Amino acid sequence: MDVLRVKLILLELQSKQYIQSEITHTFFSKGEPVFSIGFSKPLNAFLVYHFSDDETRMYDKLDDAAYAIDHFINVKNR
Repeated sequence: MDVLRVKLILLELQSKQYIQSEITHTFFSKGEPVFSIGFSKPLNAFLVYHFSDDETRMYDKLDDAAYAIDHFINVKNR
């Protein structure tokens, strides 16, 4: 998955049609959840939850979230 596709997913999460809902996307590797992403309207930020370390990272900017996710998919999770 490339960074453009990640940005499209993030834009979808931020979209007004979902703003009153809690939508997440969970990414799997070998059948196991690796991380999930969502958008918090109250925080106006993207939240990325990493299952491996039980930690949520917050990104205010779409580009920052997209590049962090892209890095995780293409570098850390090989």
